[in-house]
Amino acid sequence: MPPARVGHPANYACRGNQGFWINGTGFIYGGKALAKRINERLRDSVFGVVTLKRDWEVPIEVEPIGYVRTNASDDEVRNSWISGGVEGVIEILPEYEAGLEGIDGFSHLVIIAWLHKAVPWHRKVLRVKPRLLARFGVPLEELPLIGVFATDSPDRPNPLAIDIVEFLGRDGRFLKVKGLDLFNGTPVLDLRPLDPDSIPDPSSVKVSAWASKLKKRLSTILGKNVRI
Repeated sequence: MPPARVGHPANYACRGNQGFWINGTGFIYGGKALAKRINERLRDSVFGVVTLKRDWEVPIEVEPIGYVRTNASDDEVRNSWISGGVEGVIEILPEYEAGLEGIDGFSHLVIIAWLHKAVPWHRKVLRVKPRLLARFGVPLEELPLIGVFATDSPDRPNPLAIDIVEFLGRDGRFLKVKGLDLFNGTPVLDLRPLDPDSIPDPSSVKVSAWASKLKKRLSTILGKNVRI
């Protein structure tokens, strides 16, 4: 972080120990610990330069901003990957509704969710076999054993899901969407619009050899390309 030029301590106004103004030019927020560290440096550096070294970390603390609502059963959601997902609603909690300002007009949303039905001991799993082909009679022994970080398996240390859905419209804090691959009641941790400029050129996106082989096998069975 670049150094912040300071003046006389009298020009600093502490606001509830949650942060303070530097010469009235900008507000630094960091809580009591940061305020204490900078105040100590101010005493030693009047009319000088204080280097604000970032030596704190944001704790990993998350809570739902909303929930998935769909009339589809869990089995219907599981099997909907062939048809492209189910319809439903993302219900944003009232205290976060203001965060939806400006979201209207986007065509797609990126949903970050917590897989609340994940089995606890599955968080210890680091290697899996992609089982989609097993539904179509492909023996499990013919499927490769691969790391969870190379798949979208729900079995992973942190059961997070990233789902891209079509945004159909909004009624207050209720977002109607299509293409959901999440169960009813799934906690939503975050969402954001999909910017087309953030999508790589499909011709430049490549998949691993094992994935390419399975995708070809699936497309032969289903008669269309699907994600694995």
